[in-house]
Amino acid sequence: MANAVSLEEVRVFLRIDHGESDEILTVLLEAASARVEALTSEREDWPAPLRLAVLALVARSFDDGVPADMALVAPLIAPWRTVRL
Repeated sequence: MANAVSLEEVRVFLRIDHGESDEILTVLLEAASARVEALTSEREDWPAPLRLAVLALVARSFDDGVPADMALVAPLIAPWRTVRL
């Protein structure tokens, strides 16, 4: 599984210019990518809305200290959502 965005992109999005938070940001990035990928199927390419969904999940989780609610990004992932029976 490849992450939707890089750690550097996360740091730019969150306006963090130091590496002190890299370990937690990496964990949040991997978790957010996995959560989005689980609902949209495994992918090599990540369209902009899915990349934004991952960034939003990382940002909310980083700010709140708890996993973000997927409802936050539901409209972004809806066109790519995979229904499993």
